[in-house]
Amino acid sequence: MKEKRFPVDKYIDFWKICKDFNLEFGDITPTQTIEFERLIKEFIKQNATEKLRAQHEAIRNILIDNNCVEYGDCIIDDICEVVGLQRTTIYSEES
Repeated sequence: MKEKRFPVDKYIDFWKICKDFNLEFGDITPTQTIEFERLIKEFIKQNATEKLRAQHEAIRNILIDNNCVEYGDCIIDDICEVVGLQRTTIYSEES
């Protein structure tokens, strides 16, 4: 599955920064865009709620209780995508 991208300009108003600091241009490099995306992902990961982890574990327990062969993060992520929850990659080390 494709990892969610974070459009930096959706979260950071570079034009407002330019206006506030009287800058003529507000461009950032691709490398800076990647770094901003990394920071946003790290922020989300750091602040992932226990409620979300509990929801993931509740899904896992349902799968286990129903003798499903698969109950790892991949299947939980697939279920989360269908029901509109954040995936486990929001806080897991694999993200």
